[in-house]
Amino acid sequence: MQRIVDFLISNDLNFHLFKPVPENYQCWFHRGSLPCTEFENYFEFHQSVSEPLPVGIPLNSEACQFLVVFPNDPNRFLYLKSEIERLVPEVKVVRTSSPLETGYIWMEIFHPLVSKGNGVKFICDTLQIDHQHTLGIGNDYNDLDLLEFTNFSYLVANGPSDIKERFLAAKSNEESAFAKAVENHFRNQDNR
Repeated sequence: MQRIVDFLISNDLNFHLFKPVPENYQCWFHRGSLPCTEFENYFEFHQSVSEPLPVGIPLNSEACQFLVVFPNDPNRFLYLKSEIERLVPEVKVVRTSSPLETGYIWMEIFHPLVSKGNGVKFICDTLQIDHQHTLGIGNDYNDLDLLEFTNFSYLVANGPSDIKERFLAAKSNEESAFAKAVENHFRNQDNR
């Protein structure tokens, strides 16, 4: 964790570091030197459960996830991802689009086994549900693990264009994508 903190600070990035479960609604934050409206908007929602990250002294705590916010630059994301994974190979770095504004990338860093796909796999294993009977719907890059696990995987129409061809098409999230995908799926199953 400290290697990632040091790397993010040395790259002058704005980020949040979430405390371990079950206190993972609380976080530390670090502001880089460049103003970032998106970071401030997110911080505004969470300031009551946030505290400044101690700088210059090792953080004597565990954590569950980093959230790094920077202007939309896919090449910068790929560079940061490769450097972080090289520096700390025991983590996963995931890109996601900002739910607050366009024009920003959110980069999440966490344990490699943490994913929506592994969550659904755990539920299937626990309840003895065959993987062939799973359906997933996603809207962004952070849903890739889920969509790669589920047998019938839908991506909403307003999802990232560079991954659309990999999944079944769904309406946009503005058009009841989930309900329509489930309805169409079961209608198609009934017609077989």
